[in-house]
Amino acid sequence: MPQIRIPAFEGPLHLLLQLIERDDLDITAVSLVSVTDQYLAAVRKKSGIDVNALAEFVAIGAKLIYLKSRALLPPEPGEGEIDEDDVGRELVDLLLEYRR
Repeated sequence: MPQIRIPAFEGPLHLLLQLIERDDLDITAVSLVSVTDQYLAAVRKKSGIDVNALAEFVAIGAKLIYLKSRALLPPEPGEGEIDEDDVGRELVDLLLEYRR
């Protein structure tokens, strides 16, 4: 995974996700466009595409988009706490279903 450099963070993508999940970094301060642009620039520099790394990026990116949308949208009435592990499992299930 390439290093991501944005004003609020510098480091690997999985660490960015961990900091956001632990509420050590505010997702609304993160430009997901910039993160994606940097990742794609790093992929273009390589001679081949690592499918596993690409799948990891897609999974982490999907979770970041989900977390950012939740942070930006008002909560629905009566909405309870959603287990983020369940969201991760749902994303994996959706990716596996898509591959079929």
